[in-house]
Amino acid sequence: MKTLLATCFTTIAAFFLANTALANESFPPPAQATVLTFSSLGSGIDTEKYNEALAVIASSVNQGAIAQFKQTLWGREGERTLCVVAQEPEENARIVRELSKFSNMLVEVTFRRDCQ
Repeated sequence: MKTLLATCFTTIAAFFLANTALANESFPPPAQATVLTFSSLGSGIDTEKYNEALAVIASSVNQGAIAQFKQTLWGREGERTLCVVAQEPEENARIVRELSKFSNMLVEVTFRRDCQ
């Protein structure tokens, strides 16, 4: 019985320690790119969200916060992908927060290592 209790206690302690370690890591990692994919269901992309996202990106570029920006056009109805990498981890976290608010059914926000 003592062995069972010790095993349970050890497992629970390891679980809490692992979750605490994960909570203390920065998200997203500093070298990670934020990617916005603008899709269409037959009537073009959400141009309002696209223009708002570009305004956020342009503002960050003007502040010197962007290390890399890439736009890839891939569809017949304006579908495209925007990829942004920030200069610093703090800026990356801010940009992720700002760009994540554009996520909806036609705008997907994901993360990659870079903008390749």
